[in-house]
Amino acid sequence: MNRWFSFTPDLPPGRVLRRLVQRFTADRSGATAIQAMAMMPLILISTFGLIKAWEVMQVRESLHTGTYEAVRYLSLYPPAVASEDEWATIARRLIENELKNNPWITRTDLFANSLVIDVTFDSSGEYECKMDFEMAVAFNYEMASVKPFPGVGFHLNEKRRGEILCR
Repeated sequence: MNRWFSFTPDLPPGRVLRRLVQRFTADRSGATAIQAMAMMPLILISTFGLIKAWEVMQVRESLHTGTYEAVRYLSLYPPAVASEDEWATIARRLIENELKNNPWITRTDLFANSLVIDVTFDSSGEYECKMDFEMAVAFNYEMASVKPFPGVGFHLNEKRRGEILCR
């Protein structure tokens, strides 16, 4: 039996393990090391790619949650005046607060005019019960660059509809 592992029941378990380790370390051909060296760049690139993909998904989730919270808040507590600018200001505070909780986003990402909020509704200055409104949010997210590679930018969009609820 010239297999790399042959089980012999007459040997105690510790001796079988020792024999296995000796057989593995006695092989000096180096094929495993060469295969590992050849695959290492692929493994590292895949790992960092997955980390960056996770980063974008987390930023996208924060934008989604912030937009949802802003639409819900404006549905329950609408401002006294139906001004799109005032509604967008309130929505900006809520969305920025959610984005600040994300560890991937720095303060410079938020203050670089990368967050654009547009609130639209049909109104002539006053709103009514059950009136629909729509909020469109765009966020330009630039990933951190690592020399010599430039950063990659993503344009994330979120659109939600809301309805002013009466009390």
